[in-house]
Amino acid sequence: MKKKLLLILGLIVCCICGILIYAITNDWIIMQLPTNISTYQPALEPKVTRKTIRLSFWHENHWMVEDTNIIWSNSCTENTKNLINCWLNLLDEEGIMKKKVTVQSVAIAQSQTQAYISFDQNPLPKEASTFIKWMQIEGLLKTLRNNNIALQKMHFLVHHKTLNDNQLDFTNPWPIEG
Repeated sequence: MKKKLLLILGLIVCCICGILIYAITNDWIIMQLPTNISTYQPALEPKVTRKTIRLSFWHENHWMVEDTNIIWSNSCTENTKNLINCWLNLLDEEGIMKKKVTVQSVAIAQSQTQAYISFDQNPLPKEASTFIKWMQIEGLLKTLRNNNIALQKMHFLVHHKTLNDNQLDFTNPWPIEG
């Protein structure tokens, strides 16, 4: 009787172990062993502050400057994107741009000296003169330069393709110095 009971108990334990192993290997049961929880690194957390920035733009044949507040972090990519969007919003509010333009994305090259700025549409008005278009780009570069964006060259894109303009050449990067 004892042998039968031990045999049945052994069979039940083996069946339960088999079912558990089958369930674990087929991801029905997911087991995760505890890992080192001290992976928290406060240095990697983005530090976000409020910063006053200076926006420069060309309007009615002279340079205009406007100060505004913006959220500033330790990410050069995010700062550049937010700064350009803020500048584009100002141009829209001032009636300089005919249509609302925003930045789709900003990518910074591994060398940390060049940025690729992709707009959702061409920020330069087709009917504007070469001088006005040039001053508009210079206003953007001046805004980036005055707010200590640590880049040297800018590539201007529309939908991640080179910005196409009949009067200005965007096939090469523009130096941030102007």
